Amino acid sequence: MLLCLLILVSVAVPSTLSTSDLPIPTGIPYRARMLPYERTSVDDCELRYFRSVYPDQFISSGSPAFPGEFAHIAAIGWTQPDGTVQWKCGGSLIWENYILTAAHCYADPDTILSPDVIRIGDLNLFDADDDEFVQERKIVQIIRHPLHNASTVYYDLALLKLDKKVIQSEGVIPTCLWLDDSIPFSTLEVAGWGQTGFGKEKSNMLLKAELKLMTNTECAKYNNKRTQRRLGNDLADHQLCAWDEVMDTCPGDSGGPLHYNLYYKHTKIPFLVGVTSFGKACAVSQPGVYVKVAKFKQWIIETLQEQGEQVTAFMFEPLACASRNSYTRATFDRKFDERMYVTSVQMLWPHQPPPDACAGILAEPDAVVTLSQCVTFNGTYPSHVKLFDSEVIDITEIIVHPNYTKQVDRFYNNIAVLKLKTFSHFRPQCILYGFSDYNKYQLPGFTPVSHGNNHLEVIRNDDPALVKVMLYENQTCNLTSRGLQDDHFCFGNKEFLVPGACNLVLGGAIYNLVEQQPHGLHLFGRDCGFGEPSVGLRLGFYKPWLESIFLPKNSNGDTSHTSDVLTFIDTDLFRGYRCSYSNGDVGICVPVTDCSSILYVEKMQRRVIFCKSTAVICCPNTLLTRHPSEIETEFNDCEARYQHLRKERGDKWKADKSLQYSHTASIGWHQETGLKFECLGYLISTPGVVTAASCLQKQPTDPTIVRLGEQGWNSEQANLSYGLIEVTAIHPLYDESSLEHDIAVIKLKEAITPHVHLFPACLWQNTTHLPVTQIILNNESGEFEDIHPLYKTDCEKRLNLSITKPEIVCMNVDYEPCTLTNRVYLEYSFLNCLKIHQDKVTTVVSNRHCYQAGNPIVWREEYETEEPTDYLVSLYSHGDCNAQISLRIVRRVAFYVEWFAKVLK
Repeated sequence: MLLCLLILVSVAVPSTLSTSDLPIPTGIPYRARMLPYERTSVDDCELRYFRSVYPDQFISSGSPAFPGEFAHIAAIGWTQPDGTVQWKCGGSLIWENYILTAAHCYADPDTILSPDVIRIGDLNLFDADDDEFVQERKIVQIIRHPLHNASTVYYDLALLKLDKKVIQSEGVIPTCLWLDDSIPFSTLEVAGWGQTGFGKEKSNMLLKAELKLMTNTECAKYNNKRTQRRLGNDLADHQLCAWDEVMDTCPGDSGGPLHYNLYYKHTKIPFLVGVTSFGKACAVSQPGVYVKVAKFKQWIIETLQEQGEQVTAFMFEPLACASRNSYTRATFDRKFDERMYVTSVQMLWPHQPPPDACAGILAEPDAVVTLSQCVTFNGTYPSHVKLFDSEVIDITEIIVHPNYTKQVDRFYNNIAVLKLKTFSHFRPQCILYGFSDYNKYQLPGFTPVSHGNNHLEVIRNDDPALVKVMLYENQTCNLTSRGLQDDHFCFGNKEFLVPGACNLVLGGAIYNLVEQQPHGLHLFGRDCGFGEPSVGLRLGFYKPWLESIFLPKNSNGDTSHTSDVLTFIDTDLFRGYRCSYSNGDVGICVPVTDCSSILYVEKMQRRVIFCKSTAVICCPNTLLTRHPSEIETEFNDCEARYQHLRKERGDKWKADKSLQYSHTASIGWHQETGLKFECLGYLISTPGVVTAASCLQKQPTDPTIVRLGEQGWNSEQANLSYGLIEVTAIHPLYDESSLEHDIAVIKLKEAITPHVHLFPACLWQNTTHLPVTQIILNNESGEFEDIHPLYKTDCEKRLNLSITKPEIVCMNVDYEPCTLTNRVYLEYSFLNCLKIHQDKVTTVVSNRHCYQAGNPIVWREEYETEEPTDYLVSLYSHGDCNAQISLRIVRRVAFYVEWFAKVLK
């Protein structure tokens, strides 16, 4: 029964990527990041679809001991005249009433008596503290292999029939049998109660050890007819050898198991590979010899059938055996997470069922990335995609990588893009184009479904699950004809899986567990990378090719000159400081409006340097414009002019919530019944307020008064100011039908006196970039809500129109019930936002974000400051808050600064 030394099973941790492969952090928090008006890179998903993301927690791999780890191991004993039992052999429970052991255990060599009892479910044979699962059964029959001869060591196998079936529990469960002649495992585990070393006493405690396999040729150097007199013809093919430098099976281990634990869902299933037979003196670093169970599959099954057991060969197949008792076994390390949906994309084919499961990722709102081999089937192509098992969209174009050649080698350049007819309602999945310093990943697969716990259950591979894997160095799995290239990566698990217990999905997204971004697509591999690594396609390698498809084309069809433009905020530079670019161009830090062409800076410098904030730019001397007017100087000096008030406000901010309304205004009319305030506005200078023209035009007359400060939301009258209106100016190009130039400016008769509860906001004067996260004032609740800008092209595609006016921007509120975060699974959000009825998607709107024309949209600069500066970026114009995809059309104030100054001068 077993062994010489107890050891811990080791787990090899694959090496991580080198630090040189990691992206350089920008050091700029999300709320300080900028989105260009036009898209310049595909590596922008987190800005394009800004959303707070919280990665899942996961349990790291390990090898803790757990109850039931040796639930199949039995001690075989001889009852003595005084009633005590001597436990001299081990065995393995393979059926509810049968133990498989060594044939030479049929008799005690000293007394020639046969064993009469087995004890199972016990770790310490002489300590009752761990006897929760212990059962003892009488042996009623010993069935030795018919070719076994006590004078030799061949065919050393026997079945012990018990007087009654054991009661299965977490601590007593039959083992499965490894019946494949090939053994892919490099190490195996032995366990038993044998001597702990040469000349030492037997162990009361069940011990285990990890042994390495040795070829029979090598093993014959230690075990041959010269060293073992009962080994007449050297080692036979039904015998195998295993060894370790310091461990071996010892007397008392005979008949015990040599097994390997295979993963099945959340459990480890022991598979019996060998039965301990013989060896030389134990613990002397020489191999022991075991009976190879796979060679006796037919004899075991036929013997059980002859004894009247209702068994078939199918019941001993790996999946059938593993699933039969999986619910009884203790849960071990979780390598699988069951999910309702694990693949985001299915391809649908016209007039025929789809081929074997292929998946992809929604990389763009109107494009899917998948494998090239997934887009052809019997000479036909997919016509639609189904997203998240609900939304069906037509495919308008299939673009296969030009270097993909299926006939030559399908493992290279195996990538394709499916262009979709319309934007999806779902949020695209943010591809990780760079490298990561994390090496834990997950990807979609399918695990078997068990139906009941009977012996005749049918195994079906249709239970979706997420599989946890580790990233390996590419040389670990050189599995292709030309080896792994830069567009490949290798992943898997050291542990082996029950054969057939997991199948990966071709083209399935492989996600980083921490960053929750798809790193690649599954290309090939078996058993979900368990035991033998699998290979993925690294999407980052194809970034230039994907950009050539996804990015908007310039007039000359070239996208390269903008794809690498960087924006950099130098916090050591202030307005008026001298600055320079890497090509030697010298400039000065000035407000954005004082620099004649930021687009020229982007094109020539390939980067834009901002000074302290994105309202002040490092402008080359050749691009400096005229001297500003007095009112423009007020606009441009805003940051410094009111810094003392922002500091005072910052000190009181937490205690006085009314301070967030220091720039708000409400525009009113004198009526017979009193004052009526209908439109919101924003204070941009001491005499000036801006609002939407469309809101003012709803009234038959011009407004007469402005209320400044906190606007009626539990407001304190002491914090409010009122000003009569001198001029109401509607933009001269305002179009009431199209709402173009939907903006107006109001000049007060008397300029306000700034104080902490009321002072002008700054104007966002950058015409090329917008802050990623902004806030909009909701006039109903008085709360500021998050809102985010869209690229011009995204807006055009969603609204199916061409935007020619750069002052127009589309925005999305932070909460959209039918869009996704970039998590790989989504049932918690998906089921809350969609009803599936007759293959149509119906939105269940659980929130409303309705705004009024003129509501201010603000960027609150909080980066490295305790005195946040509010910048008025846009004014809300129109949008349908009840629409399934509700875009908000806003007007960017940066394009109206010169007009504001003209009205207010």
